[in-house]
Amino acid sequence: MTEEQILNAIANACKDDTLRFQIIIQDSVLYVYINRPADKELDYPSLETRIQEAIHQIKASEFEEIALYSRVLGEIEPDWQSLPKTELSRIDSGKISAMMSAITDAVKATNSIVNRIEQELSVPESLVSGVLNDAEELPTTADDQNPKLDLEALKSIGDAVWKLELKKYCFIRNQRLLYAVLAPPKENIAQLIDIFHLFGEPIQRSQMPILEEYFESSTMPSLDEFESEIQSWWTAIMMLDSDQKRQFSIWLSRYCIHPEQTTRTVEEVLQPQTEVKNELDPAAENQAASLKKESIQSNSQPKSSLIVNLKTMLRRLWSDR
Repeated sequence: MTEEQILNAIANACKDDTLRFQIIIQDSVLYVYINRPADKELDYPSLETRIQEAIHQIKASEFEEIALYSRVLGEIEPDWQSLPKTELSRIDSGKISAMMSAITDAVKATNSIVNRIEQELSVPESLVSGVLNDAEELPTTADDQNPKLDLEALKSIGDAVWKLELKKYCFIRNQRLLYAVLAPPKENIAQLIDIFHLFGEPIQRSQMPILEEYFESSTMPSLDEFESEIQSWWTAIMMLDSDQKRQFSIWLSRYCIHPEQTTRTVEEVLQPQTEVKNELDPAAENQAASLKKESIQSNSQPKSSLIVNLKTMLRRLWSDR
């Protein structure tokens, strides 16, 4: 689906020659700008419905989100915005419900196992030897015949639930910046976001309240309470100047709303440096891939690769000053 086709579909649906439409497509998000005359009053609910219907009719289903903006012709800043739900987001809601149902079933199955263990532990010691000798003749229950819980599936469900919880965090007041088309972050900001992504759900969850206090009231955390890799990460954050701190708050907020899209942007910033290093050292590519794989596989334990990345980043930050 081309941009021209989308623009024509929107213009035909709105049927207003006084309006000028612009679109930007970035990271699976469709940004639609409605440029209007200064004295023009718009029926935004009706206009929003028509634009959604137009996009739906041309089957532009590749967009995960749609962001609508309105501004006076010649102006840069919009004075109206809307984030209507797409068909994809409604489907995701259904998937989320299914995930929650799966979690409930898993909890029930776990409780059943716990109950049976408690019952077995309550068997008198005098009967233990007889039970062990006749173990093969013990009757099985329906619970015993259930397949083992898929730990990977449970982990993916937990990750999906955490992504939903992440969306409630925002460290900036101007929420237009969450969806605006921005220049990529600087290298040091991209590294901070990348390391936060590699921390995974347990560490991310523990750091969110601390980050809120840091951005809202500039409260510095006590580093002694953290593990070494988190200490290094916070040390790098504390070295940011006011402008860098603002950029970090923007991109961390965007990560909370769009983890996958923000991660792709960060990887594009860091990718050229990785390629240069690999050209100098052919073995570096395999080593970096291995370290990153280890980081992703076990989010709850300290990562040596994270510490290496943090030390490298800290050296660069100090050299820039």
